[in-house]
Amino acid sequence: MNLDLVSCKCRELGLEISAEKSKAMVFKAAAPPVCPLQIQGIRLAWTHAFQYLGMWLDRGLHFTTQVKYLRERAETRLNVMRAMTRTHAGATSSVLRLFYVHTVRALVDYSAPVLVSLSLTQQRKLEVLQNRALRTLLGAPRWANTRVMQAEARLVPLATRVRQIVACRVAKILCQARESVARDRLCRVLPQEQRDLSPGNTWLQRVADAAIHLLPGHTHLLLDGPDRPAVNYVAPPPWQPSAAQVIIATLPAAKALCTREELRQHALQAVAHANVPSSVALQAVAHANVPSSVAVAIYYTDGSTELVAIERALQHALGRQEEVVVIHTDSMSALQVLRQPRTPMDNVQLTTAILGHIQGLAAQGRCVRFNWVPSHIGVRGNEAADEAAREATRHPAVALTVLPSIQGAKVLARRAAICAAEQQYRQLVQTSRQAAWHKQATNNNEPLRPAQQLSRAEEVVLHRLRLGYVTLDELRDGFEERPCEHCPHMTPHPLIHYLLSCPATERLRQRVGPESAAALVWQFQKNLHLLLEVARAAPPP
Repeated sequence: MNLDLVSCKCRELGLEISAEKSKAMVFKAAAPPVCPLQIQGIRLAWTHAFQYLGMWLDRGLHFTTQVKYLRERAETRLNVMRAMTRTHAGATSSVLRLFYVHTVRALVDYSAPVLVSLSLTQQRKLEVLQNRALRTLLGAPRWANTRVMQAEARLVPLATRVRQIVACRVAKILCQARESVARDRLCRVLPQEQRDLSPGNTWLQRVADAAIHLLPGHTHLLLDGPDRPAVNYVAPPPWQPSAAQVIIATLPAAKALCTREELRQHALQAVAHANVPSSVALQAVAHANVPSSVAVAIYYTDGSTELVAIERALQHALGRQEEVVVIHTDSMSALQVLRQPRTPMDNVQLTTAILGHIQGLAAQGRCVRFNWVPSHIGVRGNEAADEAAREATRHPAVALTVLPSIQGAKVLARRAAICAAEQQYRQLVQTSRQAAWHKQATNNNEPLRPAQQLSRAEEVVLHRLRLGYVTLDELRDGFEERPCEHCPHMTPHPLIHYLLSCPATERLRQRVGPESAAALVWQFQKNLHLLLEVARAAPPP
């Protein structure tokens, strides 16, 4: 069979097929067909697996080759991560976690759309990658519980992470106005919930299952339809300058480093500079000339509230006659969206409605000016706007409905993934001694927040106390007791003895009341300097 017609069509589109690199593969068949395939006079070889866009596709679509490929690439990067963990000059936990997320887990993130259909056996093989990274990050031994380590490192299982990313992709497909086969199939399958998820199509079943469980607002995405531009908006040519002026005055230092009074003086100066004669100054959400605030139904809270406030203020300004409309807002994210030179890809209807109002004001010969002011610093108009926003949430009737956004869907999917991991952790606490220890030692999984940066060795000691795993001796058959490393006492539970009765830790127990060993770990963390001083002199077992 000659495929030169395909080659000609590609050439018409400006594409060139490389016959030397091309292969032929048949899916879901026991053996390749007998008839040969040719392109540009070159016979294509039949293959069982082929790499396409960085993904290894195998003949049975089991993605076994892709999992093997991911493990090989990830192992190389995990070796680099292990080399960064020297005891005296190694990277801290935050640096190691960042390295893992952006170099190792990123490989899984990219492959998530195909990994969602993996079998449980393949998922376990993939989960090993994160388990190795966790042991390196926390300095924990091989017998430490993986679920507890995930809770300590604030990471979700890779299988849950894959489902989270797939749920976000589903939200993106449903929000887009462009028609596609994927969107049509999802619109048919998702309303069925668990009754009939396309029998025989494992991949579609897993995708729909991820969206149903990790995307609580998927029904709104289906009912509201795609996010299309507002009817009052006309896309301008790319060379046309923006019809609105955005003023973001530079602070004297980072906002977190400025005092409240410095921010307030800066905001008052910015407001005075932005307001000009023959102008109307409007505060986003509410101002003196708007009789009441508006109750808004927003399914995903991701910055849409601020955009709604700006849209209502501009709508109010259309009924006035001032030449200059000045809108003061404390939402930097909303201003960054409005400054984009191209048509937005997210919050399309809401953002284009704002741009349409700006175009309408410009057609009247009027100017729109946005001015950013820092939030919660005592500026009267800004505080009144915040109070009006809180008042609007108490309105029983909804006056405005905002379509779901892609970014909001990502936030919800991330929260749902974290909640799923926390639920697994709570169930484990009922059956696992180490999980119960970790819950007590961390005051119900509170993160470790030291006042100052700790060394690698100090962090490993703290993680060891918080995780509460047993020593290697306790795992051996026939173990009864072992001598303490800091006193002649024989003990069957070295860590409990170290915390409750060892003379080496007597200084720690002088300032706390009688508690269990795990609860003492949480009490000791309140005086972190003393805990580290004692641990350096007498390390825990």
